[in-house]
Amino acid sequence: MPTTVTTAVRSKKLISCWITLSFLPIVVFVLNAPNYVRPTTFFWVCLLTLPLSIPGKAGKKDSRFFIMGLLAGLATILLPTNIGLFVLSLLVPLMILESTQGIANPAILVHIFLISPLFSYFSSLVSFPLRWQLSQLTSTLLRFGGFDVQTKGNVVSIEGTEFLIDEACAGLHMLGYGLLTGVLVIGYFNRNKPISLGATSCYFLLLIALILFGNVVRIALLVVFKVMPESWLHEGLGIVIYILEIIVPFYLIIRFFEKRSTTIAPKEMVYRKFPVWKYILLIMLFFIGTLRNQAKKTESKLTTLQIPGSKVLKSGTIKISNDDMIMFIKPPVAPYRANHTPMVCWQGSGYEFQKIETLALAQSEINIAELTKGNDRLYTAWWFESTESQTGNEWEWRKMSFKENQSFYLINITSDCKSKLMSHLNEMIEQKTIRKYDDRTH
Repeated sequence: MPTTVTTAVRSKKLISCWITLSFLPIVVFVLNAPNYVRPTTFFWVCLLTLPLSIPGKAGKKDSRFFIMGLLAGLATILLPTNIGLFVLSLLVPLMILESTQGIANPAILVHIFLISPLFSYFSSLVSFPLRWQLSQLTSTLLRFGGFDVQTKGNVVSIEGTEFLIDEACAGLHMLGYGLLTGVLVIGYFNRNKPISLGATSCYFLLLIALILFGNVVRIALLVVFKVMPESWLHEGLGIVIYILEIIVPFYLIIRFFEKRSTTIAPKEMVYRKFPVWKYILLIMLFFIGTLRNQAKKTESKLTTLQIPGSKVLKSGTIKISNDDMIMFIKPPVAPYRANHTPMVCWQGSGYEFQKIETLALAQSEINIAELTKGNDRLYTAWWFESTESQTGNEWEWRKMSFKENQSFYLINITSDCKSKLMSHLNEMIEQKTIRKYDDRTH
């Protein structure tokens, strides 16, 4: 009996040591980038449900997460980013679980994606084009049904009533919670029998299709029955569609296919040897990537713009303001890095994007939108500019930066009056601010 007790105590100490080593890169990352993770309600829901994505019984020993961590580490060294380090820090404990417990659930990678700020950035990035596409798709569907509708940007008009396809209507919240629920459903079935990567991918494609279809149906019903945002039915209809048209069909389809396959009896939990060399390799890649990322951040803060009356913030952003407007010029970032566009920054300040459209000014594509926060209403415009080019397209500047090695600044002008904004906007577009003040052009 004493021997058994001693062995149990040693096992507990060993497991505690493994847990400490597992979370070391996460702790280092949070201390190094304390403001990177946004503690939103969705973030906490994803974090608290993360254990549910981990199978409770051991499966076969695998090296899938180690290989992913290896690739993430090498990519972060070559192309330093916070997201690369964040993903690598989460893959380290998964690799340890995989090596010591035989746990490998591919769906947990989607769970990590939802926890990471990359999903928030992705949502902001696709928000406007998604709203525009949903507006067009809904209008086409309603016209096919005999309704007379018009669209302008993300606004759908029917019989003189305008419906703004905002972020909530675009289903971005439904997309996040839908994917999270899908991860948990797959994790539930994964406890009885490991689901392959191919099957998991097919299930998520099915889930995304259900979410998009359900969202189009929801928007069409809101427009036809003229359900305004202040009505309880506006949110209630979304919940009903979320449950009946997305979650329930998704669950039933997975259950149908998984019941038809052979069920494998759960194995007993077996503690395997700690993956020392795998751990050391990933930790080395993590710390090298961290140093490389810090060096890249310091380099990106350097600016050659000398604009009279401007103020350079700690982040390297240039601020210019007067009684009519406020302008921010953000320094260039590498084309593979995330740049905090107004779609991210203004929402972080509590503002909501309303009417968003793309304008063509002086042969340049410019984004313009309304911002609301309570009773406050602002008008903002933004685009990307180098010494040679101007564009409002997020992908266009990245493509030109990759192919032509151009350094693009983000320019954002905001005013409380749309006419004043347009006046400053025309002036800024014509004078080509970056070419005018960049030292390298003189």
